Amino acid sequence: MIIEIKNKVDQSTIDSNTKSEKNSRYVNILLPWFKNTFKKRCSNLEVNSSNCRAYCDIMKYPLFLMRIVGLFHRKNDKWYYKAYTLSVIVILWLSFVRLFSLFEFWYGGSEVLSAKLVYKIVFILWCFVTVTSGTIFFINQEKHSRENQLIHEFSYYLDKYSNKKIKILKRKILFYFLIGIFASGFNSINGIISLFGPDYFYEAFYSFLAPFHKVTWSRQNIPYKILNNILLSYYSFIWMITMCYYLAHCEIILFIIKSFNHEFRELVNNHILVSQKTINESVYEVEDNFDELRKKHLKICKITQQMNKCYQEFVGFTLIIYVTIVLMFLYIMTDWNGNCIQGIMAILYPFWVVSGLIIIILTVIFGARVQEHSSNILEDLLQINVAEFTNSLCFKINIMINKLTHGVPYLTAFGIINISK
Repeated sequence: MIIEIKNKVDQSTIDSNTKSEKNSRYVNILLPWFKNTFKKRCSNLEVNSSNCRAYCDIMKYPLFLMRIVGLFHRKNDKWYYKAYTLSVIVILWLSFVRLFSLFEFWYGGSEVLSAKLVYKIVFILWCFVTVTSGTIFFINQEKHSRENQLIHEFSYYLDKYSNKKIKILKRKILFYFLIGIFASGFNSINGIISLFGPDYFYEAFYSFLAPFHKVTWSRQNIPYKILNNILLSYYSFIWMITMCYYLAHCEIILFIIKSFNHEFRELVNNHILVSQKTINESVYEVEDNFDELRKKHLKICKITQQMNKCYQEFVGFTLIIYVTIVLMFLYIMTDWNGNCIQGIMAILYPFWVVSGLIIIILTVIFGARVQEHSSNILEDLLQINVAEFTNSLCFKINIMINKLTHGVPYLTAFGIINISK
């Protein structure tokens, strides 16, 4: 009996040893695989984060602000970020639709051409361009990750420049957003004064009480007025922040183009390509350097094309609607008999006209600057003395001249109208 028990114990010991050996083999096989896989994923993560380091540093506070108002998310964000952004867009569209109740035809009546009717149209157009801009931003961040791709391409070049240059760019962009915040805050504060202040301020933003703007209780119901002030604040901040974001991306692409132009001129104007002086480098080395810059220029052109894909609808709607709004405001302001230009409107009408004009001018000027600086190196390229270089280099120079003459990408309105100097 004792012998049988001893045999069973020995057998169980052998089995356990065999199992432990098998487990150790699996561990020895799986552990290196897991380490390698984890290491690769970590390295990929580090590459991604380092690629976006400069961009995230420049746009840290603007992107935080945009997240607050529901203007920014990434395609791989968690669902509640997307849900918040989408909710803001949907609520603002619903708020826009209710504004049609401002017109008399909503109640079966008819409208007479007057300054008040024009003001209603202007107010609806302003809400439309604002919520449309927010929707375009949302689509860009979702559809094929257009904006995320643009950010990645920006980051690839920004990470190569010194912190000093990046800080100058960052200050410019922060300045644009500070101006935008000031204008948005000014508009929002005037909305609060209009709905909660004396009666002669009420005319400015009473439209936001639609469809109950004609009902007495809407002027006395504090929660309803607070809700509409929140909506007005969202409209105001999206109105300005979308434009600031566009200007920020224009500044970034201009920074990349200017840096490339400087690098290209150093090659062209350092007595290597434009004169017949002694060449310190071999012809083949010069050709390699030139070809590298030519390929870099093509990549920068693709970034401009990608940016145009993101903003062509935004630029188109901005130009068409703000030109219409400014003209309508000028029509209202010619009514000097006191029917409309009174109270707070004497401040708001000039403010809105100036804001509209500034938005139109900045949209056109920044778009034209992108095209202008993209083709700035053409004159330097035409000065190259090709007599002493190979046919291969001459061919590449001609390709680049042709690209700068006929193939420079533009920022456009709806992909139809090129914005150029």
